[in-house]
Amino acid sequence: MKKKFGLHLCILKCVVIALMLSILLSTTVFAASDLSYDGYNYDAYSTSTPSPEGYEPVLRIRGESLPCGGFNAPEDIFYAKDNFIYIADTGNNRIVVLDENYSFVKTLESISFDGTVEPLEKPNGIFVSGDNFYIVQSEKQRVLRCDVEGNVLSQFLRPVSDIFSKDMTYTPTKVLVNNSGTVYVLVKNFVYGALTYSPEGKFLNFYGSNKVTATLEVLLDYFWKQIMSKEQVDQMKRYVPIEYANFCIDKDNFIYTVTKEAKKDQSRRLNTLGDNVLPVYNRNLSSATGNFGDLEFQKIGGVWTTNKFTDIAADSDGFINIIDQENGRIFQFDPESRLMHIFGSNSNSGYGFANATSIEVIGDDIAVIDSGKNTLTVFRLTEYGKLVKNAVMLYNDGFYTKAADAWKEIVVRNQNFELAYDGLGKAAFENKNYKEAMKYYKLAYNREGYSDAFKESRADFLRVALPYIGTAIVILICVLFILKNKIKFKHKLSDTVTANVLFSPSDTLFEMKYHKRFSSKVVYAVLLLLFFSILCERQLTAFTFNHNNLDKGNMLVVLFAIIFVFIAFCTVNWCITSLLDGKGGFKEIACSTSYALIPYIAATFISVILSYFLTVDEKMFISVIMAVGFIWSAALLIFAFKTIHEYSFGGSVISILLTLLGVLIVIFLCVLLVGLLQQITSFFATVYNEMMYRQ
Repeated sequence: MKKKFGLHLCILKCVVIALMLSILLSTTVFAASDLSYDGYNYDAYSTSTPSPEGYEPVLRIRGESLPCGGFNAPEDIFYAKDNFIYIADTGNNRIVVLDENYSFVKTLESISFDGTVEPLEKPNGIFVSGDNFYIVQSEKQRVLRCDVEGNVLSQFLRPVSDIFSKDMTYTPTKVLVNNSGTVYVLVKNFVYGALTYSPEGKFLNFYGSNKVTATLEVLLDYFWKQIMSKEQVDQMKRYVPIEYANFCIDKDNFIYTVTKEAKKDQSRRLNTLGDNVLPVYNRNLSSATGNFGDLEFQKIGGVWTTNKFTDIAADSDGFINIIDQENGRIFQFDPESRLMHIFGSNSNSGYGFANATSIEVIGDDIAVIDSGKNTLTVFRLTEYGKLVKNAVMLYNDGFYTKAADAWKEIVVRNQNFELAYDGLGKAAFENKNYKEAMKYYKLAYNREGYSDAFKESRADFLRVALPYIGTAIVILICVLFILKNKIKFKHKLSDTVTANVLFSPSDTLFEMKYHKRFSSKVVYAVLLLLFFSILCERQLTAFTFNHNNLDKGNMLVVLFAIIFVFIAFCTVNWCITSLLDGKGGFKEIACSTSYALIPYIAATFISVILSYFLTVDEKMFISVIMAVGFIWSAALLIFAFKTIHEYSFGGSVISILLTLLGVLIVIFLCVLLVGLLQQITSFFATVYNEMMYRQ
């Protein structure tokens, strides 16, 4: 009986130990099932696409697992050259020091002013340079430089400057130091960049302020301010640079900044002069160019989601990591500003964040401080992430062929990664395999690369086929010359109505008006041709010149828009010319407008065909053809209205301009009406739902 009881007791002890170990490990070791997010990236059309994880969480450190005890609202983390990790544990009034393996080393809880020791109160930021600790104390309105023992060597206090006005509160938030010892301090609500100090605490200057983007709203406000009174100007919205949320510095003394509220150019790389030298990755859609955050947003509770970046960290290879506090996401970009990975999330479970405040790169790891959960979360490169990083570094250094094998492996794992196709395209181009390069460049949406490969492929083709093409042209000319007198055409081109309208509109339209030969069939035929020309331009233009997303778009909407605008134009012109003694009827206006559209339609079809034979550098030919078609159509419309309305040339121009203005007003009223109907529908739907719920 005793043996049986002892056996049960032994089993019970094992179960308790196993449970304790599982609880302990759950706070420090990553479990794949705890992932609370899915990796994604964006394609050339700013649409999110699934992506393998470039980083995975491997460690979550709670202070309770360390000898120093739990964290309390930590705000900053810094990885120094001495391979120690420094955490500003703000709520606990201390700096916690860990080694590169995330093991506890020591804490700094007090500082000394000339031998007088006092507690270290609420450190908000930390930077370590050599044997000097730079500690931000926002509430005390100062930044301290201390030695490793906590002895204060100098202070960085409120500057004396006209720009820093007396009513402005000096609240430092972050600090960093360059290789020459210059100290940079960010101040809350200060929009003119960072404050710079000497190591001894002497204020030097302001550095690298954000620029105000010259948007249409800013330009219009500037215009109004020139003509308004001082009182009116004072009441207007002021446009000032946006303050930096955080910054970091790399080994080459480039300072990376991040802005919390900006819609574009949220991240910058500043040189010693404060100029932004970070390349802008030109995406397929210009609206997304320069955007360092999410490209898709959703409306939740009537409010659009957004990104709020709170910190930035650049590694030794120039890869940029930005933390989004709003959604708990980390965005990683390569040195050319191309988006590599998106990972992390805000979540109460797993490795999700509650309030991510600071990010730091530690070797190949990325560490994030979460002041909401009082944790330090460590993300590590996955095998896929290592493949991408190595391939990108070879790619950026120009070793395209060496990177080809890595790109092929990446494509196997992620068929949505366009940079991989671009790398394969450059490798194929480097090996003079132009057909294959064109295929990969098309998958990468790299039109410039595709055009270069096409140019070389076209040159190879012409070198072989040019003699045959020349011979065929000579034979064709000879055959036409021999047969020209033996073939009789029933009608000459110059005898057709369309040709006469195109080349002699006034006389032809006058005869048609006099003999009443305007036909509605012409209107239908031309509108159908216009629809097909727009359809061909959108769907069939060669890849080099086609920036449309061929998988999206409703051509029925295009057809409806063509019909609506055409009817609106003819109707408005008929109404206006009726008031201005115009002689043309609605049918005459519609037919004349249709004839006038023919050159533009023809130019569109010609441009689509030419797009398959030209490169990006030869785009001018397409532009010239489209310009000729547009000008020809505009001239035909002017002469047509001059004839059917019996106006002068100037009168025709004025009637067309008034017509265009009227069409814009009609479109505006229609949009307004649609919006009003939507609001009415929404109102009745809300009333109906309320009645149903109350029942």
